[in-house]
Amino acid sequence: MSRKPAINYVIILVFMLYIMGISIPGMSQSDAASKTKPAPPTEQVDPNPVPDPVDPTPIDPEPTIQAANIKPAAKPTADVVTLNKTSTTIFAGDQDQLTATSTISNSTFKWQSSNPLIATVDKNGLVRGIAPGTADITVTSNKGGTATCSVTVTGVAVTGVTLDQTSITLTAIGQTRTLTATVSPTNATDKTVTWSSLDPAVATVDAAGIVTAVAEGNTSVTATTVDGGFTASCTVTVDPTVLLVPVTGVTLNQTVMALTALGAPGTLTATVAPADATNASVTWLSSDILVATVAGGVVTPLKPGTTIITATTVDGGFTATCTVTVSPPVKWIAVTGVTLDQATMTLATMGTTGTLIATVAPLNASDPTVHWSSSDIAVATVAGGIVTPLAPGTSTITATTVDGNFTAACLVTVQDITATPVINTPVASAQTSVSGTAEADSVITLSINGTAQPTVTAAGGIWTVIDLTLAVGDIIEVTAQAPDKWVSAAASTTVAEAQPPVIQLIGSDPDSVTVGSTVYADPGAVANDPIYGNLTSSIEVTGTVDTNTVGSYTLTYTVTNPATISRSVTRTVDVVDTLDPTTIDQFVTPLLVPWAMPKSPSPQPGVDYYEIAMRQFDQQILPAGMPATTVWGYGSATDSGAVFNAPSLTIEAKADRPVRVKWINDLIDDNGNYLPHLLPIDQTLHWANPPGGLAHRDMMGDNPAPYVGPVPIVTHVHGAHVSQESDGYPEAWYLPAANSIPTEYATTGTFFDIYKATAQSGDDWQDGAVVYDYPNDQRPATIWYHDHALGMTRTNVYTGPAGFYLVRGTSPEDVAFESQLPSGNYEIPIAIQDRSFNEDGSLFYPDSRTHFDGFDGPYVPDSDIAPIWNPEFFGNTIIANGNTWPYKQVEQRQYRFRFLNGSQSRTLILKLSDGSPFWQIGSDGGYLPQQVMLDELLLGPAERADVLIDFSAIPAGTSIILENIGPDGPYQGGIPGIDFDPADPDTTGKVMEFRVIAAAGTDPSTPASDLTMPTVTPLGSEDNIRQVSLNEEESESPATPGIAPKAAKLGILDGMGMPVALAWMDPVTEVVSPGDTEIWEIYNATMDAHPIHLHLVTFEVIERQAWDMETGDLGEITPAQSWEAGFKDTVLAFPGQVTRIKAKFDMAGRYVWHCHILEHEDNEMMRPYLVAPPGSDTRAPVITVLGNNPETVALNSTYIDAGAAAVDNFDGNVSHNIVVDNQVDTAVAGMYMVHYSVTDSSGNTAMAMRTVMVTDEGPMARMLAAEDGEPVISLNKEVLSLTALGKNGKLKVDFDAPDDSELELVWSSSDPDVATVEDGIVAPLSAGVAIITVSTEDGSYSASCEVTVLPPSTKGKRK
Repeated sequence: MSRKPAINYVIILVFMLYIMGISIPGMSQSDAASKTKPAPPTEQVDPNPVPDPVDPTPIDPEPTIQAANIKPAAKPTADVVTLNKTSTTIFAGDQDQLTATSTISNSTFKWQSSNPLIATVDKNGLVRGIAPGTADITVTSNKGGTATCSVTVTGVAVTGVTLDQTSITLTAIGQTRTLTATVSPTNATDKTVTWSSLDPAVATVDAAGIVTAVAEGNTSVTATTVDGGFTASCTVTVDPTVLLVPVTGVTLNQTVMALTALGAPGTLTATVAPADATNASVTWLSSDILVATVAGGVVTPLKPGTTIITATTVDGGFTATCTVTVSPPVKWIAVTGVTLDQATMTLATMGTTGTLIATVAPLNASDPTVHWSSSDIAVATVAGGIVTPLAPGTSTITATTVDGNFTAACLVTVQDITATPVINTPVASAQTSVSGTAEADSVITLSINGTAQPTVTAAGGIWTVIDLTLAVGDIIEVTAQAPDKWVSAAASTTVAEAQPPVIQLIGSDPDSVTVGSTVYADPGAVANDPIYGNLTSSIEVTGTVDTNTVGSYTLTYTVTNPATISRSVTRTVDVVDTLDPTTIDQFVTPLLVPWAMPKSPSPQPGVDYYEIAMRQFDQQILPAGMPATTVWGYGSATDSGAVFNAPSLTIEAKADRPVRVKWINDLIDDNGNYLPHLLPIDQTLHWANPPGGLAHRDMMGDNPAPYVGPVPIVTHVHGAHVSQESDGYPEAWYLPAANSIPTEYATTGTFFDIYKATAQSGDDWQDGAVVYDYPNDQRPATIWYHDHALGMTRTNVYTGPAGFYLVRGTSPEDVAFESQLPSGNYEIPIAIQDRSFNEDGSLFYPDSRTHFDGFDGPYVPDSDIAPIWNPEFFGNTIIANGNTWPYKQVEQRQYRFRFLNGSQSRTLILKLSDGSPFWQIGSDGGYLPQQVMLDELLLGPAERADVLIDFSAIPAGTSIILENIGPDGPYQGGIPGIDFDPADPDTTGKVMEFRVIAAAGTDPSTPASDLTMPTVTPLGSEDNIRQVSLNEEESESPATPGIAPKAAKLGILDGMGMPVALAWMDPVTEVVSPGDTEIWEIYNATMDAHPIHLHLVTFEVIERQAWDMETGDLGEITPAQSWEAGFKDTVLAFPGQVTRIKAKFDMAGRYVWHCHILEHEDNEMMRPYLVAPPGSDTRAPVITVLGNNPETVALNSTYIDAGAAAVDNFDGNVSHNIVVDNQVDTAVAGMYMVHYSVTDSSGNTAMAMRTVMVTDEGPMARMLAAEDGEPVISLNKEVLSLTALGKNGKLKVDFDAPDDSELELVWSSSDPDVATVEDGIVAPLSAGVAIITVSTEDGSYSASCEVTVLPPSTKGKRK
């Protein structure tokens, strides 16, 4: 066999490349493998082989390939860095993102620009174009790899546009006039403009700017730059009645002009004849713009030469010229320095200004221009050397030469002339004294209408002048001379007419409280004075309420204004007993059938529009003759005869026809003040928490007292397929637009502004109202609407706000089916709820945990048990459609009833007292695939059932009771009378009465048994199976060990299959990819059944399976019930079982799933879930710095940081996760930064900064002094002023480090959108202020410069 070593070496090389994962052009890895391991040829074996002749030349043994014995080559250890692009082209001022990848994991990168004057790059690879040219951006990994991208910066962006005329008049139809647009800067790359007329019926404009008169009238012609969208406009008047005076000529004030290159400009003035010419406008032109340019007659010399400046009249085209000769510039004399006439200056707060004179050396310097800046514009500002004092402190005023950037500084001290007296205003005519404050020990002189009164001294800073006689209109002037100040100051006021204050009660009068309540939560009052303003904090309350004794009590609210005029109001508080339900007459009130909610005028065709308000009113829930009940409910805000009821009127909708609703929080009294809640609100739960302000809204509070402030609401349409913005997210609540809301309160929830920015109708959201859009792209179904505010749903809904939302079919199949059903008066929605009442008709709801299980504390804050929250609540009275035990006359025919269980915690089992069967044709998510005959109907809270009952065979005069045989306590499943006691047969065991009467006519509806149900298409196969859990939590407090439940929680399963309870604020664990179909396995680890509701979706109930909560073993599987077929949105998950449901999540967004036992939902048994692609959360949280920024504090004082608030689009309020780096040292004067950072659950980090100035009589800069050889770092400038997209600035650093130090310096900008920095070169990008900081890489030492970037000069404006 011949040898072919070259070929074999190539094969070995190819195979090694394959093992190392290096591809070969034109060959896949599978190809490479097949080509390096050929099948061995079939050969005949010679039984008597003859040896080859021996070659005397030594030959290496032939390499053989035995793939199975070859060890994979080691991966290269050198780092290979690649960029997402190797070259890019951007405009000056634009940016581009570079992304680096490394072959070695966990690599970090450092970015550098070869020419920061052309392009800069930040630490994340974001490249910004600075000026035309080319720069190389190099990235270096910490493992040694590098890569480079060539960046070409081209062109210059447009900054503005002007027109040669701002108004023109055309005096004849068809007359034309040409407008000329001038784009800035003159070297802009794209100077194209487009032209438009606001009213082409009056005048048109073509692409060349030629305006043509069409008809008499007024319009506006606008030129818009293609680059940047800047605009300039000209008003056009077409008036044929105007007498046109034509231009006859034009002259210039000079026919020759001599200028010096780059020297001062010259000015030409054009005089148009006659003087009264209608259009005296002229245009200007230079014959050689390289020699000189002209704009508005101002001639700017550029280089030696001659040019002709021509002025041309717009009317008639008459011209006049001037010959301009530009001489070479004189020898340029550079600036060598600058000095100020004063090194220090002392001014008084709000006193007279000071003047600084800058002298530039040499005196004959070619450009002696200086720019002025202040290191602290809150203390003093400077313009042209004029220093204006503003606030106490020190500021360094710096003069910087344009030529050479030489500087001279003056330290300005602004004294607080606290001697400026403060008069306690207003002053009223009834007063006999005037008081106020001033600097301690100031001498105070008070004058009345110029007549001085005896002087007094402001001992301790407080002064009072007594024994005065004041009249309305008197002028009071007070001067103060402080002992340590060199200037006195004055204040004045006018005496006003004294009037009594106005005091208004918040809440009801009379009010009531249940006997035995822990406390009467007084909602208080507000007081305002026409002269002295808000006096609410001065109200004194007298009187007490003994909540343990039935009776009437009086509280008196008194307020006195500084003129000693008082006003009082009283409130009667009745301590009442609870109402015995057996004393309430039954079946004496006819059933109210809620009719359709009136629509409002629609702003958009094809959309049904409603404006619906939530208000407080009195309703006759108890039978006539008993007291009315104060409740809340929804009603039309635009219908003059609007009916507000609880439950509220029905919203009628059609499938696939959009509905838009403006939901208004109108819980406001007749005076415009907010109404407090009717029920006790527990502030220790995780709730909306308006008193927490921006930083603590939507968090747990620690105040155990009931909340009596304005009420947050947010409306959820239960069962709607809707975007996240319109779903009624619990943290998107809002308060009413009321007068009296405390300023420190948050008025909206965390997600309100987030959703307002993205909602379809977000522009229409306002204080106290939102606008939600419902596409109704879903099956015909019985859905309903109710409040959903965080931690308050149980109490808000208990007061009444809920109503039906009926989606009717529009497809031919649905329309045909619904035509066979009872309709009109024979279709009746019935909301069944349980409530308890007091003897005065008011709603009873417990104000203490004691009501539930007798536990009487300790509560929060002495333990972790909430003081007011009850784990469940069961009312002792049943109401249907807003009345206790009503009756309904029914004809001998078939009826359609849409039942809703609107109870707080109660599970209903409904049956007819005569044992008659009925048919269920629909549930939560629409029609069943097959009608089901039942004699009992199980409804958990929030579940609905569409039922047909046929009374045709029942004799007229028969009374049938709709009974409830569900329990009067938590439902755990089982059979009534065997596994649990049914509800009290005298009270909660009854719902309403049906009274059968003769039929009024023929029943056209189809008997239930003969119906052919509409098609229900089941979901496809699942993409994922998810396991979640239901849990109860015991107290973990040493003061209350084992007390349960502390809260009810949702959760997941751990790796061992055991439940893990999670709270509302825990990171989201249920993240579903849009379009996925999932099976959720709900493991119930509690002792009760829970109605679990998922927002957004309807789902199929698949099955239930026995589950041993102790061992985790699974047992017998039970199929879903026949009446659970089709689609639902709420399912009963029984204890000790796994309930499996299947849903398709087809709309991206943030939604919630929760238990619909409202007491559970409000205390942690609710969790957010996300429909979002994996890794889709790329937005960092938004941090709001609270309080003053910048902040000024006195030397050696105590600095208390006001903190910050943070909101994330996925995680909500993340203020509690903010990390604060507070470097403020009040023992050393200077400028400090407080840094705030927060990271969301997806790893996105946001940062913000507060500037804190610690002031004394010395400079404002922070100096890091050297002690015992420690490094010192400083900058050559503390302040720097630049122009956006203009000339870069240069900062020089002085870093005195020990010889053995290897510390590197890091540059950073507090706002890269304003200015970037690299190696001390500061590039100004947009108007604003940025702090440029240089520090050692370990952060131990730093120095900063405040950079003010001024806007570029432009007369145009962006659209």
